[in-house]
Amino acid sequence: TEERRRHLQSLVGDLSDYSGVDIKKDKAGVRMGPNGDVQLLRTSLGELMILANINVTGDLLVNAMNSTIVNVGDFAVDAGQRLDELEDTRQYCKASLEFGAGWAVEYNIANIPFGANDTLVRFDRPITAAPGYGRLVDGVFTAPEDGVYVMMNKIRVRDGSVSDVEIDYMVNDASAESFEMWVSTGDSYGRRSGMSAIVSKLQEGDKLYAKSDLTTSLGVMGVTDVIQIPPNRIAFNVRAAGTNSSTVLPLTSLYEEKASWIVPQEFAGSLSNGVFTAPRAGLFYFICKERVQDSTEGDMEIEWTKNGEETEGGFEMWMHTGDSYGRRAQMSASLMLLDEGDFVYPFSDIGTEGPKNVVLSGFELEPGFPAFKVYNTAAYSYATAAVPFGDGIDAAIDFEISSSGAYEDGVYTVPENGVYFFTTKLRTGDNDNADIEIEWKKNGKDASSINYEMWLHLGDSSNRRSGMSTRLLECVAGDKIYASSDLVLTGSDDIIAQWTFSGFKVR
Repeated sequence: TEERRRHLQSLVGDLSDYSGVDIKKDKAGVRMGPNGDVQLLRTSLGELMILANINVTGDLLVNAMNSTIVNVGDFAVDAGQRLDELEDTRQYCKASLEFGAGWAVEYNIANIPFGANDTLVRFDRPITAAPGYGRLVDGVFTAPEDGVYVMMNKIRVRDGSVSDVEIDYMVNDASAESFEMWVSTGDSYGRRSGMSAIVSKLQEGDKLYAKSDLTTSLGVMGVTDVIQIPPNRIAFNVRAAGTNSSTVLPLTSLYEEKASWIVPQEFAGSLSNGVFTAPRAGLFYFICKERVQDSTEGDMEIEWTKNGEETEGGFEMWMHTGDSYGRRAQMSASLMLLDEGDFVYPFSDIGTEGPKNVVLSGFELEPGFPAFKVYNTAAYSYATAAVPFGDGIDAAIDFEISSSGAYEDGVYTVPENGVYFFTTKLRTGDNDNADIEIEWKKNGKDASSINYEMWLHLGDSSNRRSGMSTRLLECVAGDKIYASSDLVLTGSDDIIAQWTFSGFKVR
């Protein structure tokens, strides 16, 4: 199927220059050649000239059999329709790996990819059979074709480690965004986790991976997930940097834009001054990363707004205290169902002095595929270990697509087979000191073979704490997916103030 799709793609491209030619007037057409190739023809001085030989399997050419010359425009339309049919059923690349079970991996060589050793590939969906293409090999993802790809990375440093470590993305061994996601000093037991993500436009053969400039002699474990965005879906990335202490305005509009892109190019006007305006109705996933200057004082958060109104019950992703050098960075993401003309941007209620780096990115999802998002409407206690976040509370269902009733009490029951991408964000009550984690469960068991746990770090100057975790999971209908914690919140002030849970099926 993939070979036929590529043949048709080449054929339609070759015919595009001739699709307006009328065979009766201009004597141009197409026929099956003697070797099963397609010959593009035009008459000249009474003789047929072969303009192009196009390699394509004969069973696709219902209009060009028995050497009959047919109108090239009609043939191009037929080929285009067949290509569309194949595109509609095409599967796109997705891959996932885990590494570091039992703290077996030491990250003691700087700048090597996370996952370069002891890698366990959980599943992989390459779109070509070429060795290494569409796959995560030793922590490196090699793009199987030109397009847009999303990589999500989570790492956890062994408990008690004081070594500083970051997540920095590289494309072909060069920095992809000049953005470093530093891992905080951790919780009260020194348990440290961190995550970052990138939406990257790659060419066939490009190599994408995450690494750190610094090393740690203690163990590191992690998870890497990759999905490919179909070429007819919208995707974008904008990077900005500068100094501004203003609030409420879109984060990237406050600073000097360093680089940006959006595809397809026809939607270039949808991204302006840090605001994305939906050119058509659809489901979109947004990511914002922010880093403040090292040792800069002042608290900072990331909130999402839609049409000027806070979303997800006003969820605030607060920036943690930073590492031993005061290097601080944070990330937040949001799944949104938009109508044409809806506009979205990240902002902060609090502004800090000093330089900052901001990356805003997003991508459009397939219409009609199963998706959902819920969030809590009031703070609640989490007094029983390992139960789903959201269990027994009155949660607001933002939307359910092709999966009505699939969400209940913090659990999403997968409606159909496929690969799904899930996100949970968590914020505890201010001044809450209890340790808590985000751990993904599938049918009541760890969804991670390495027992990966995303711990919430010590909070900001007012002890406001937030964290998030994502996961790409291969599921069958009926699987039950949720996030939970092995630790509980037992004090009178120990509450879950804000929580969101969302997911979507990947094409």
